[in-house]
Amino acid sequence: MCRAAVTRAFDGMTLSGAPYDSALSVACRVFQHHHPEHNIGVQELIEQWISPESVH
Repeated sequence: MCRAAVTRAFDGMTLSGAPYDSALSVACRVFQHHHPEHNIGVQELIEQWISPESVH
């Protein structure tokens, strides 16, 4: 469910014309809302999730 929220936020931002960095920042904030205990490697994880090669 968290991954879906994160990717939905990223996709919504990019579809509305937001730059990649802004969309990534919003996706990171969504993730941290769901998992405030995680603060290391969040951006890298999300970049894996939003990568076109990512299937799961």
